[in-house]
Order: sequence, then C-alpha cells, then structure tokens
Amino acid sequence: MHTPDVCRAPPVVDIKSPGTRDDRIKAMATHNDFSNGLPVDVPAATAWAALEHMEHWPPNLATVRSVEADADAANFSRSSAVSPTNSVVLKTGHRYLVRTSEGPVMHCRIAEVDTGTGLVHIEARLGPLRSCLLCSVEPTGPCACVLRRRQTYPGMIGRLFTLCFGRREGNETTAYLRAWADYARDLADRR
Repeated sequence: MHTPDVCRAPPVVDIKSPGTRDDRIKAMATHNDFSNGLPVDVPAATAWAALEHMEHWPPNLATVRSVEADADAANFSRSSAVSPTNSVVLKTGHRYLVRTSEGPVMHCRIAEVDTGTGLVHIEARLGPLRSCLLCSVEPTGPCACVLRRRQTYPGMIGRLFTLCFGRREGNETTAYLRAWADYARDLADRR
C-alpha cells in the first residue's frame, strides 16, 4: 500500500501493536492526532463485523448525521447485504460520505483493508482539510478484543483545525469507540 504524503507524519514510539500494523500506526502519529483503545468483551470477528456495518452506528455520534455511499464515485459498487440504497462496503478503494451534524460533508475513501491484521485505513477530505483514520481490532482472547481508533489531521490546515476543534475531536474518538463497541455487543447478542 502506498500512503499519500499528506498522511505521513514523524513516527512516535508510544503505540505498541504487533506485526506490521505498528509501522502504519506510527506513520500516522502526530500532535494533530487523536487516538484511543477500548477493550470489549466480544470476539474479534464480531468486532470486525461491526466495523463492516459502519453505516449503521456512527450516526449515533453527536458529530455525525449520516454515513452513506458516494453515488457519484465511479468505482463504488453497492452491496445489498445490509441496505441496497445506502451501503458502505469495507473494501479498498470504496468511497462514501460522512455528513457531519454541523452540515459539511466529508468525502471518504477506504485506502486499505487488512483482514489479516484487523486494520482499516480511511482517508477523508473536506475542502483543504485532510484526515487519516486507522481503525483496528486486536484480539486479546477467544471472546475479547481491543478496538483502536487513531485519527490525524496532517499539515497546517490540520493543525489549525485541531487548535479550534481539538476537544470535539478527542470526545469523538471516545464516543466512536463506544458506539462501535455497543454495536459489536448487539451483534454478539444476536448470534
């Protein structure tokens, strides 16, 4: 995978993850960075399935109005597995839109999906603002895992954004992990 320069940042050493995922997580670390992890009592496969249904649970966040397929993206193919008119497919290259509660629309692209290491890399843009998001599932036992989310806003525009909205983004990171965990627990209860 080639990560665009806009998503590259100086490495840090405070994030510990097994395998090659560690290099990708380190590459995104910066002071414009919001990251956290949340242990959950569901199997890693169920947490991954919850991530695959990402159009359902992020709208529970105060910062997100909706997540929907980008109908204008030429390379987007819809999946009828969940919703034939509004599905986001967790596949490299697929595009979707995140409508924020304030009104602006983030244009998102799934840059990488690595099911072997449980990592998803998403790139988003809103005008000159760029965002890089890593979501991962790390198994810790047969019925437990850690959900991780790291979002960074590279460049000068990213720095200005985080100066103005740092608290909002920090809160969103925590809320995102909780919504993801709640959806994963609901899936586990249905199985």
